[in-house]
Amino acid sequence: MKAFTHHSIGWVLLVVLALLIHNQPGAAQSTAEKEATARTQAERSLVGQPLGWVTKIFTVKYADVVELSQTLRVFTAQFIPNRDLKVLGVSCAPDTMPAIEDVIKRLDVLPASAKNIELTVYLLNASEQAVSSQGVPPDLQGVIDQLKGIFPYKGFRLSESMVVRVRDGQGGSVSGIAPSTSEGYKIFYNFDFRSANVTEGAEGRAIRLNHLKLGAKVPLVLPGPLEKTSNVQYQNTGIETDVDVREGKKVVVGKANTDGSSGAMILVVTAKIVD
Repeated sequence: MKAFTHHSIGWVLLVVLALLIHNQPGAAQSTAEKEATARTQAERSLVGQPLGWVTKIFTVKYADVVELSQTLRVFTAQFIPNRDLKVLGVSCAPDTMPAIEDVIKRLDVLPASAKNIELTVYLLNASEQAVSSQGVPPDLQGVIDQLKGIFPYKGFRLSESMVVRVRDGQGGSVSGIAPSTSEGYKIFYNFDFRSANVTEGAEGRAIRLNHLKLGAKVPLVLPGPLEKTSNVQYQNTGIETDVDVREGKKVVVGKANTDGSSGAMILVVTAKIVD
């Protein structure tokens, strides 16, 4: 009778233990639920984004997708840009997506066409001797009158004029050969600037010329070893600066000596914006 009682008590304990295990949290989870949980975790690991985020692909027409994605990093989101396809993949919380979409619409617009800038450059030869101003454009006469009031030069001749047209933000250059104050010799020059930029101000539009540079090789005539002979040596001279030119105005950029103290090369620039 005691053996039977002990056996019965053992079975009762087993049944109670099984019921306790069955009632533990998660123990009653079905196989389908376990598979769904595992699949969700695997998807989160594969995509690498928080649960509940949404994904959208944007076609970008005008903006650079990589630079656009850098700008959008102020949002808590993931971005995958593709320059070849011009698309931008975005993953974020549902309530963040409308704000990102609005920013993309604002930034992905057709850029304004760049303005064309036309520069007219004058090289004036100045000397202590009065010379005919024949060949000097009438619109430069006002500049020459001002120069006579500043420098001790009496004669001014137009040595060279050049026209350079570039787009806003671009640089340009031109080179050539111009007459010298020393008869029979030439000046070899090169004019360039790193960039020309249109600026707006209270007095109207202006063109900023960054790193403008005029370089020239000019003849220096020296007495020769024999009587009535001369020796010519070429020396480098030039002007280098940044300058703002108001549209339609002429600006004296600077001067450089060409043959000691008796002569100089003066650079004058005017600029305008053209269609």
